[in-house]
Amino acid sequence: MDNKNPFDDEQMTRQQYREQLERQQGAGTDDGLIHREGRDEDTSYARRADVYEEDHYKTPEEKTAILKRKLNIAIACLIVAIICVYLILIYVG
Repeated sequence: MDNKNPFDDEQMTRQQYREQLERQQGAGTDDGLIHREGRDEDTSYARRADVYEEDHYKTPEEKTAILKRKLNIAIACLIVAIICVYLILIYVG
């Protein structure tokens, strides 16, 4: 077995490493890098841009309704947490 670490051969700076990656990506080689299926970096940025664009075109009333719903959920969670703490204090203490 060859337990040779690829990083032991030579020390690279970050800039050298990035340049090497750009050359490999430009040449179409992945050199053993793992690519996950269905996940592309460009799609994550596109999704964020789409969400921003959708939010940008919402009316203030729609934005207010969304914030009200989120606030109500947060308040309900806090109430449930307070009740749980009181129950624990009553039955344990």
